[in-house]
Amino acid sequence: MAHPIPDDDIDDNSEQNEAGTQAQDVADSARARSTDLSEESEHGGHSNPAQIIPDDVPDLVDTMHAMNRSGRIDMDAYVGEPSMDDEDGAERAED
Repeated sequence: MAHPIPDDDIDDNSEQNEAGTQAQDVADSARARSTDLSEESEHGGHSNPAQIIPDDVPDLVDTMHAMNRSGRIDMDAYVGEPSMDDEDGAERAED
């Protein structure tokens, strides 16, 4: 039984087209990107009303560095929770 020869004019399958999705393509586009990010920033004194956490709130890293410098563990996250510490009063000795 003779099998027909497939057409060479088959349309490209867009799901198999890998142009632009390979690591080297992404790296090339990252290298070609302008390094001047000032175009993306907003100028002026207007605050963002959709911003959930204000810019002046210390993040986790700032809090960790502050605890490291002071030697005091910040237990504010546990205010109101029962203390199951074996040494009663040890966490409040400095207050």
